[in-house]
Amino acid sequence: MSNESDVPTPPRIQIDQSDGITEATFPRHHTDGVCVRELYEFAAELSEQTDAKLLVDMQGLPMVTSGMAGILVQIQKMFRHTGAQLAVVVADELMFMQFKAMHMNQLLQLFHSREEAVAAFK
Repeated sequence: MSNESDVPTPPRIQIDQSDGITEATFPRHHTDGVCVRELYEFAAELSEQTDAKLLVDMQGLPMVTSGMAGILVQIQKMFRHTGAQLAVVVADELMFMQFKAMHMNQLLQLFHSREEAVAAFK
């Protein structure tokens, strides 16, 4: 008989790097306080590189939590001071509307696809 603890669980955040862009995705398809903190801590380390490019892909998440929205704004502020860049992919139209309702489109670079976000990096 298998114990549930024997079943590997995906990490809260998956980090991949390609062509000078660091991409954060959420393999569990939800975010919680620990996930938000891990994203912020990773971004803080990344912000030490002045040419850092972070793409946060919200694909697969059913909604954006207030904690996640707030931390994305904090990351954007941190990146402005260091010259790093942040792009957020919001492929789901309802979630995109949620971001716009919170006026996040005025604070963050939001994109409907990963390709649009990658193309927007300078």
